[in-house]
Amino acid sequence: MIKDGVLKNFLMSRMPIKDFGHRMAMAETSPGGCPRTPRELDRHLDRTVPEAEMRQKLIDEVKKQGKPYGLYFDDIQGGFTLTTRSLPQAFQVLPVIVYKVYADGRPDELVRGVDIVGTPLAALTRILTTGDQPRVFNGVCGAESGQGAGRGRGSVDALLRNGSSETRA
Repeated sequence: MIKDGVLKNFLMSRMPIKDFGHRMAMAETSPGGCPRTPRELDRHLDRTVPEAEMRQKLIDEVKKQGKPYGLYFDDIQGGFTLTTRSLPQAFQVLPVIVYKVYADGRPDELVRGVDIVGTPLAALTRILTTGDQPRVFNGVCGAESGQGAGRGRGSVDALLRNGSSETRA
């Protein structure tokens, strides 16, 4: 989907499209429900890196920006995305384990009350690299097209430049 930092393809359903080798996995129908619409981006980057290298890239980016630390999100509990035409496109991810990773080599510091926020398309333009180990997240779809349907999704870690976060009260 992304090659050399350029978005080449975008949302596609499970229906085959001529000259495209990849499809999305969320355009099926649940029993008694309305057809699901594609909401996830099947991202493919041309280079992935091991976790240790990704961590070093985070530290390098923090130093490059002149900041004292970057945030490392180790685990999440869920989140939500608004993708309707009548509202702003936005997402919020609810992490449960977050660390400050210091550029000067101090030990990582566990922090609490930090959420990841942003707009989906803007976040895609900030991907520097992705990890090489797929991870699984199990949750529930809250979209009108899949209300309450269980979902298991695979993804890889991503290093974002200038990702947005906010603190909870």
